Amino acid sequence: MKKPKRIVIVGAGGIGGWLIPSLCQFLHFCNKSQEKIEVIIFDGDIVEERNFERQNFQELGAKAGLMKRKMSWFDSLRITAFTEYITNDNVRKHIRDDDWVMLAVDNHATRKLLSERFEELSDGVLISG
Repeated sequence: MKKPKRIVIVGAGGIGGWLIPSLCQFLHFCNKSQEKIEVIIFDGDIVEERNFERQNFQELGAKAGLMKRKMSWFDSLRITAFTEYITNDNVRKHIRDDDWVMLAVDNHATRKLLSERFEELSDGVLISG
């Protein structure tokens, strides 16, 4: 299997908030090249106090932005955060051929949207949590 050019995580809350730190740690310590691995985080939601009991956050704010900041010490990664949701209007712009997408959302509409987007692509990996 070829190395991914970009890893896109859609959702940084209940599933993604626990996936992202482990994934970034793994990618950082397995990266033997001089080239940075691109990790892109999408989540249009904000952390609220009620999220603390089940999500991997200790402060309030935009989930994608907070997760990017938490992962910033992994210097072998180039992490980008989008504080927006993946929608019909932006899915073709943000999800491209050869992307590896980790789908960590709790709604069927986004799962369906990403599944349909991958039917349009010639190559890529979609993993739904």
